[in-house]
Amino acid sequence: MIQQPFQVLRLVEQIAAVGVVVSVAELLAARAQLAPAGLLNYPVPRTRSRRLVAAPYAPVLAAVFDYPAVLFLLGIRLAAAAAVAVGAPADGAGTALVVLLAATSAAMSLRSPFGNDGADQMTVLVFGSAALARLAGTPLAAQAALWFLAAQTCLSYLTAGIAKSSARMWRDGTAIRGIFRTVVYGHARAGAYVARHPGLATAAGWSVIVTECAFVAVFVTPSPYVYVILAGGLGFHLASAVLMGLNTFTWAFGATYPALIFCASLSAGALWS
Repeated sequence: MIQQPFQVLRLVEQIAAVGVVVSVAELLAARAQLAPAGLLNYPVPRTRSRRLVAAPYAPVLAAVFDYPAVLFLLGIRLAAAAAVAVGAPADGAGTALVVLLAATSAAMSLRSPFGNDGADQMTVLVFGSAALARLAGTPLAAQAALWFLAAQTCLSYLTAGIAKSSARMWRDGTAIRGIFRTVVYGHARAGAYVARHPGLATAAGWSVIVTECAFVAVFVTPSPYVYVILAGGLGFHLASAVLMGLNTFTWAFGATYPALIFCASLSAGALWS
């Protein structure tokens, strides 16, 4: 039986909120990087835009984004995420929490776009679309949000897969071996292993390409085979979390999987009925 759109959307919110808790916890653990001398300070990246420096609202942004005030913003974000993770109610209080997460997600991206990745971008999209659906308050709005997230996820995988397929280093496994040798995303034991087994690195590169390019097939794959595709995507993110330290990707993209299941059940059901 297909669940109601708002039920699915609340599950999406809960999973994404766990990712926010993880992300904020990581930032708080490395809070020295948010200070003026840190890599994630505000005074330097604000100079990327004249409006962030000279606009009438620039002092307000500085008051919120400068250290240590940003720690208060992160504290609010952490509290809201924890509340949503355990299940934000469908009433006005729940909507306020989701809107707050959408606003703080956008705010942190505005504070410093440097160092952000696909997980941060997906988090903004998840809570932005969920907030709009909750504010509209109709099943149609919730369903539209689910379709948007499902389509965005497939588009993200597809573009990444096509980009990798056009790069020789991904086709011959050089990229896999190189990533594991880096300081930020590397893994010494995995790097040494694939260096001794180049064929495995090649196979891993192609498995990533195929998984990402074929993911869009969820919309035409009959149940229960759709779960095989989803398992491939989730396995990719779990491996990235363990081997590369990309913890938040699992939660940010995994949060869209209920939306994918919901939309796939409708599209594939109509196709194969």
